[in-house]
Amino acid sequence: VKFSNTVNGTASGAQTLVISNPSNPIIFSNTIGATTPIKRLDLTGNITLTGNVSSADTQVYNGPVNLAANATLTTTSFNSGISFFNTVDGGYTLTLTTPGGAGNSVILSQAIGSTTALSSLTVTGATSFGDSTITTTGAQTYNSSFTFANNTTLTSTSSGAITFNALDANTAGIQGLTISNGTGTTVFNSAVGANKSLNYLTLNGTGTVTVKSNLNVAGNITLSSAVS
Repeated sequence: VKFSNTVNGTASGAQTLVISNPSNPIIFSNTIGATTPIKRLDLTGNITLTGNVSSADTQVYNGPVNLAANATLTTTSFNSGISFFNTVDGGYTLTLTTPGGAGNSVILSQAIGSTTALSSLTVTGATSFGDSTITTTGAQTYNSSFTFANNTTLTSTSSGAITFNALDANTAGIQGLTISNGTGTTVFNSAVGANKSLNYLTLNGTGTVTVKSNLNVAGNITLSSAVS
């Protein structure tokens, strides 16, 4: 299934697009909902995105996603979310934005950038990560809460800044976090482990670390650089 041009709804937030093409390509060569946002997007297949995606309600990506251009994915309805249930790869910028609300969430179920590192990753919306690696060449910015279900390594191969708001393990004292970003800065804008403590916290980079609240870690805290 291939869309060679833009995809839009006929009325803002009214039409749902569902495509099921398991193990086969679903290619969007341009934007989705840029002029008239669709209601909901649900894709199953090998997905290629080549631009921004705007929807009122949820966006669900059930197959591997490859970025062929910088992409901003946005949902606008209260409690809507963005879910990736497979890998995400591609040497481009990925920005995920969801609104506030108790049910608001960004679900990243599998590795990000493991085959081809993203250029950067910016997420606004309570984020749940279910795999073990997120890799970018540049910055990683988590503007809302970030919870991880396994021992996790966040890597920026070209010393990008890695910035958090709230940061928690999925189970108190069980999951640990490693950050490897060379000379890039690491910023904790809120408490680490305030709700569920980390098992360990290891920062391998040599850039400045900014800590603005408590670090709650059951095991070791290893910092290789100056802390401010």
